[in-house]
Order: sequence, then C-alpha cells, then structure tokens
Amino acid sequence: MITIGIDVSAKTLDVCMLLPAGKNKHRKFDNDRSGHTKLLEWIDSTDPVIALEATGVYYLDLAFALARAGKRLM
Repeated sequence: MITIGIDVSAKTLDVCMLLPAGKNKHRKFDNDRSGHTKLLEWIDSTDPVIALEATGVYYLDLAFALARAGKRLM
C-alpha cells in the first residue's frame, strides 16, 4: 500500500509519498487549483491512502479536488 501525507499551509502543500522499501518521495506544490492538478497528476498512477492535515480552511479546496478524483482520504 502507498500512503501519502500532506502538510497543508495557506500557500503550499508539502507532500510525502511513503513507498515500499523506504524509497519515499517528497514534493512541494502550490496550494491552488494548478498545484492540486499537478499533485493529482503526480499520484495518478498510484492508488494511495491520503492523510491530509486539516489546517483551518486551507485544506478544503484540496480535499474536494482529491474526493472528486476518487482518492481515498483518511
């Protein structure tokens, strides 16, 4: 199973993809529609479980984008 953790702030998303054998990946995306699209493209070929930090209201647009894309949120 692939797990993705996302640290949400007003302007950026720090994303860590936890892969088997410790070959983890980290990327940073803008917390806007363009950044959400790039994040979804990055994880498109995976079927991850996503843990999303709910910081104020800054996570809402991302949570909706992930849900619309059919991603599993924890």
